[in-house]
Amino acid sequence: MVKVALLIGVSEYEPGLNPLPGAVKDVEAMQQVLLHPEMGGFTETDIMVLKNPQRQDMEEAIENLFAHRQKDDLLVLFFSGHGIKDDTGRLFLATRTTRKTPRGDLIRSSAVAASVVHESMSRSRSKRQVVILDSCFSGAFAEGLSAKDDGSVNIREQLGGEGRAVLTSSSSTQYSFEQQGSDLSIYTRYLIEGITTGAADLDEDGVVSIDELHEYASRKVREIQPTMKPEIYTSREGFKIRLTKVPQGDPKQKYRKEVARYSSRGDVSFVGRKTLDALRSRLGLSEMEATAIEDEMLAVARQEFKQKLQQYERDFSEALQQQVALSDDDINILRLNLQQILGLRNEDTMPIEAQITAQIQLYKQHLQQYRQALTEAMRQEYPLSQDTGHRLQQMQSKWQISAEDLALIESRVIAEIEAYRQKLQQYEQIFTRATQQQYLLGKVKRNELRQEQQNLSLKNEDIVPIETRITSEIEAYLHKLQQYEQAFIKATQHQYPLSTTQRNQLRQEEQILGLKNEDIAPIESRITVEIESYLQKLQQYEQAFIKATQQQYPLSATQVNQLRLEQQLLGLKNENIAKVENRIKAEIEVYLQKIKQYEQALIQTIQHQYPFSEEIHEELKRYQQILELGDEEVARIEEKVLRQKQTNQSQTQQLNTYKPPEIPPQSPIFSSRLVPNQKTQVIPDTEPEKTDQLPLQWIVALIFMVVTGSLGFFIQQQSSTFDRIPVVSNTTPTLKSTTKATHIPLITPQSKPTPTLKSTTKATPVPLIPVQSNPTPTLKSTIKVIPVLRSLNNLSPGWVIKTKNQISLENNQLLPPGAFLEVININPNPNPTSKNFSVFMRVCPSKSTQAPANTNKPASLPPNLEPLPETVFLDLSQLKSFGMSVLQSDAPNPCIRITQLPATQLFNTSQT
Repeated sequence: MVKVALLIGVSEYEPGLNPLPGAVKDVEAMQQVLLHPEMGGFTETDIMVLKNPQRQDMEEAIENLFAHRQKDDLLVLFFSGHGIKDDTGRLFLATRTTRKTPRGDLIRSSAVAASVVHESMSRSRSKRQVVILDSCFSGAFAEGLSAKDDGSVNIREQLGGEGRAVLTSSSSTQYSFEQQGSDLSIYTRYLIEGITTGAADLDEDGVVSIDELHEYASRKVREIQPTMKPEIYTSREGFKIRLTKVPQGDPKQKYRKEVARYSSRGDVSFVGRKTLDALRSRLGLSEMEATAIEDEMLAVARQEFKQKLQQYERDFSEALQQQVALSDDDINILRLNLQQILGLRNEDTMPIEAQITAQIQLYKQHLQQYRQALTEAMRQEYPLSQDTGHRLQQMQSKWQISAEDLALIESRVIAEIEAYRQKLQQYEQIFTRATQQQYLLGKVKRNELRQEQQNLSLKNEDIVPIETRITSEIEAYLHKLQQYEQAFIKATQHQYPLSTTQRNQLRQEEQILGLKNEDIAPIESRITVEIESYLQKLQQYEQAFIKATQQQYPLSATQVNQLRLEQQLLGLKNENIAKVENRIKAEIEVYLQKIKQYEQALIQTIQHQYPFSEEIHEELKRYQQILELGDEEVARIEEKVLRQKQTNQSQTQQLNTYKPPEIPPQSPIFSSRLVPNQKTQVIPDTEPEKTDQLPLQWIVALIFMVVTGSLGFFIQQQSSTFDRIPVVSNTTPTLKSTTKATHIPLITPQSKPTPTLKSTTKATPVPLIPVQSNPTPTLKSTIKVIPVLRSLNNLSPGWVIKTKNQISLENNQLLPPGAFLEVININPNPNPTSKNFSVFMRVCPSKSTQAPANTNKPASLPPNLEPLPETVFLDLSQLKSFGMSVLQSDAPNPCIRITQLPATQLFNTSQT
């Protein structure tokens, strides 16, 4: 029979595994015990020691340990180091080169599988096989302790068998620690102590068996670390395998064994002291030798007792901290359990409990104070400022508040603050809705808000800032609305309806002020309604004024008083109705002037030739169209002139001057336009006067030139005084009316050579208008009429301008050389000192093709140019700079006649 041992200790590891300095020392201590002749009795050649081996060396040594053995051979395998499991739960013993992947998975080829040990044991013939594994499988860490590894394996399944005993320092869910200040691990130290002191010989038969050694070491380990539970796995034969002997005849060992029995609390009791003194005398030990043994044993016992007290303090404190309020029964049960496990008594634990209870109460007070401070700070500001955070950190450090408690307090306070803030937000929404429905708030609504505040458990100091802020925002928004209202009123004062540019400016103002469409829409609608209402009143007054002027012009005092009364009833301002009255009066005066001009032209024409030829009829018709007179009005004029002529025929022919008829002051002026179905009486003239006459075409042309020139000057003077009429309601600013005085274009008749009419020519009977004038003297054929010299300085409507050079217009348009432009209207310069004015002209069509000029696109023009326009609007200075010339009256008119231009060209030239 031989005894062979393999002792393996791995202290050094690759990165990813914690080093275990005590593992190699465990091997050295176990080697000394096994080599001791009175204890282990192993020879040096039968003990193989591996320190930090490689995987291959370790596997070969394990195989050699169990190979070629006999049935009675004692085989001991001791391993101190990391035990690791793979992802399938298999156990591996770590070597010096054992590594893990970055994900933490074991690289199996770098460790020794437990199955290698199991297979070697199974192949061995020995029936006394002992395996001691001082490793753990949970990888935990604690203060002053370092874990050996983690895992969960079935030791009995993998290593159990007949004649085998497996001792582990910790089960799969427990921990095995190294104790700071000790060279050996806890489990190995008590294995060594049980053998060397003989304390493990529980039956005192002088031999330490495997079960006795496990019992002693397990009890001692649990006294120090109650959470550790060393385990033993044996078969029937393995349970009583004898490992070592107890030293015989050594008085020091016997004394040491007794000291260990009486020094479990770190001190020797009075009875124990008497017993040890008697044993020392009987064994023949000196007092110095006994004291040395006691100091050695008591030092360890005191350390163990201190650790027990610390463990009790730690467990009791954790229990009280985790449980908010423990009852007396709970505390008693906790006390008994801990005392029984740690081997402590009431006198040992009561001071600890009192100290812990006082500390916990003080700690709880500090927690409450910190919570109140944090709550108050977060209600005032969130997130917290740097100064507030620094102050709270000082409180935390002063009261030593743990990170766990701090996080718990902050989470709870934040939750409470958030819930309170949600209530404040809810109240804010309620207050906002109330102000949207009515502002300022009434007493009833205020009471409802106070009731809502009580329901939400809100403080006054918290809701006052909310109400103040919302009220300030409302006031600021209302002020912005007032600003926009003033801007809108100002825009409507400038022009109404608003132009696109004004609309864009208002939209920009709206964006700058940050207003909503639904808020400004009522403002615009209200002001627009007021303006429209005021304009309707102005229109109503205008109709009344027109009706009055239709009845009598100038107005009588009675009519004026009635109109003033109408003004007061409508609530109109003097400056608004003055514009209306002046415009209508100006239109009346212009119309009367036109009637007078036509009447004078008709009288002068009759003086030179009557009855009229067809050509004269056409010229008069064209002049009627230029003056915009209706057929009924012309018929009335002809009837009046005819009656006047008949009267003159019966009167004396010796009058020296011609005095044109005047319209009676109280006569209506719109009879032909406003009185329908009025008929004109036609009286034929059977005895036309026969006189020597000038060529009629010269006379008509001269009359048209003089009349149209004076009329154009009169209209220009009138139009310069009539602008848009500003209208102002009682609640809105003054607004301008879109009604605008219109320039009436005058077109001179086209001059054509007219054959001289003889006195014997018979004319078709036409309405004749009597003319009140002196007898026309007989004119000789030698009298010549010199036409007026035309130039750009005295332009008049109806004249024709000719281009000399090519002229570039806007929108990529060109006027070619030799183009003819007929003057339609002339707009004077608002500055009376300026000699420049604007000329509105029509581009004459081609005389040969009669096609509009804008349809003729010369082939010489670039392809990107547009066709010629129908009308052109240029200043006099531009006409002069382009070198244009004016056709004289005796030159043929190259422009095709038009009866009447479109209204947009005749009356809106200022907007072209």
